[in-house]
Amino acid sequence: MKTTLFTHVTVAFSCCLATLTACAGPETEIDPIGNAPVTISASISGEVITKADNNYQPAEGNKKIFLYYKDGSNVKAHEKGVYSYNGSWTAELSGNSIFWDDLEDVNGEYPFFAVSPTDLDKATTGSIVQNQSANADFANSDLLMAFSEVAAKKAKVPLIFKHMLAKLTVKVKVGTITNFTSSTVTIQNAKKEFTVNYTSPAPTAAVPATVVVKSDATTTELTPHSEADDSYEDNGVKTIKVYSIILPAQEISNSGAKVKTTITAGTATNVYTYAPVIPVSLANGTHTTLTLTVKGTGVELDDVKVTDWTTAAADGNITIDTP
Repeated sequence: MKTTLFTHVTVAFSCCLATLTACAGPETEIDPIGNAPVTISASISGEVITKADNNYQPAEGNKKIFLYYKDGSNVKAHEKGVYSYNGSWTAELSGNSIFWDDLEDVNGEYPFFAVSPTDLDKATTGSIVQNQSANADFANSDLLMAFSEVAAKKAKVPLIFKHMLAKLTVKVKVGTITNFTSSTVTIQNAKKEFTVNYTSPAPTAAVPATVVVKSDATTTELTPHSEADDSYEDNGVKTIKVYSIILPAQEISNSGAKVKTTITAGTATNVYTYAPVIPVSLANGTHTTLTLTVKGTGVELDDVKVTDWTTAAADGNITIDTP
């Protein structure tokens, strides 16, 4: 189980780019040679769930941060900045930069809102990628948001991003299976669409942006991302197959989403479904790990753990599906 990681990346913008005419201007207390750009320090609160290292240097997906002044519906010129990652974080050109001299305070404060890796672009609904087996699709299913309010114009705006969706990891202990060949996991009867509110009202420190599963969303089958194998000790080192998926908060239950595990050993293929009577609730902003052990024709539920928050316990067995 991973523990909480706090990742940090400093994003700095130079106002010396020849194509940015906004760099020319009167002296300021922040930048004596012209209009000072807004720079940020960005970190992620909680466990890193996409393919990124400790410095939030995304290797896959849409490697961008979208920074808005006030809130995410703001389309005013010079009040939205786009940051791209290509070995380092830099501001995109074509006017996608924010400068302090262009901003007017709001009741004596300077509020900023940011989203990553994909811009919502004023949308009130969104959807994860249904098949997250590819690295880029797994990364792009994540939804990070941050809000910060500073009392004065300064060099850096601190942004602490939070995961707005849930991560589910399914660990399947296959080390004791004779002639084990392969395994797959799918999430059945799941909802991939969500509703997001980040404009009415605009997020504040007290009232953050919110995300809920879309009530009228149709159910579908989701394909997780295959992670590197794990292992455990049981009369020798045994293999654990690991699968992860990002999705809006919902329940795993006999009437909700279900975890389907397919095991092939030699020429035999067996299918197991985890659909508990007592629901396991996935919560946005948390990472739930479900561990299953294959024993004979059954799969036993070891435990359910939620990192950083509370730990939920579940008991019961999973039996082989019958035709």
